[in-house]
Amino acid sequence: MWPFARKLVVDDETAAWHVDNFAWLIRQFGGAAGLARSKLVLPMPGYFIAEGEKDHAFALRIFDQINPARPTIPAASSSLDDAWSGALADSG
Repeated sequence: MWPFARKLVVDDETAAWHVDNFAWLIRQFGGAAGLARSKLVLPMPGYFIAEGEKDHAFALRIFDQINPARPTIPAASSSLDDAWSGALADSG
């Protein structure tokens, strides 16, 4: 018999949260088949195209490559919420 007691990695509430989020992810990708067709984004050097950007500018460049449909965040914008609000207003 193993001398150590089996211990849960996360509590029940956290486990349910993970399951709910994964179910949402599968729905967003069009089910298991859609998820299987999606491209896996790997956080590896050389995976993303960069032209010398650093810090925040590099993060924005990565986001543009992952999701080019996201709204561009103007330099004067105080938050991502402001950018989304502006993009929604422009599209409607």
